[in-house]
Amino acid sequence: MHEASGYKGDGWFWWGRTRTDGVPQAYANILLWRHMFDRLVHRHGLHNLIWVWNGQDPAWYPGDDVVDIVSHDIYDGSDNKTYGSQLATYQQAMNTPVERKPVALSENSFIPDPDKIAADKAWWLWFMVWNDGDGPAGVTSPNNFWTGEYYNTDAHKRKVYSHPNVITLDKLPRF
Repeated sequence: MHEASGYKGDGWFWWGRTRTDGVPQAYANILLWRHMFDRLVHRHGLHNLIWVWNGQDPAWYPGDDVVDIVSHDIYDGSDNKTYGSQLATYQQAMNTPVERKPVALSENSFIPDPDKIAADKAWWLWFMVWNDGDGPAGVTSPNNFWTGEYYNTDAHKRKVYSHPNVITLDKLPRF
């Protein structure tokens, strides 16, 4: 139920589209989330799942008892390569649950600078740069979130992935 509320409530996916039966969509979405949780956990006995709520609107939050991590997607076209920590969005996500939960940047265009994250104490659990779009290849294409330099310069990517506060796959402990 990724991005259930869509961008500004426009309902990108079937689970977030406008309803015609008078039931508020956020409420219906919460019921669907809770039904999925109940079915997978209580009926099928799946207790090894991590429940990541990815909502852009706190009204769609299904509840602390059925969410492990809160997350948000940010495609900030106004960043202009300042690579800010995205503090306002982090605080909104952090304040959505009643109980303290880890906060993730589930999709992004610009990668926040780890030094700015530390300065602002916007401790994103993870970030995931959205992959390249289907547009033309090249470093200046706005459709290329990762390989190009339209969003993240090669120098910035090197800084982020070599930063001591960023854990990459090769630095993960062996489980």
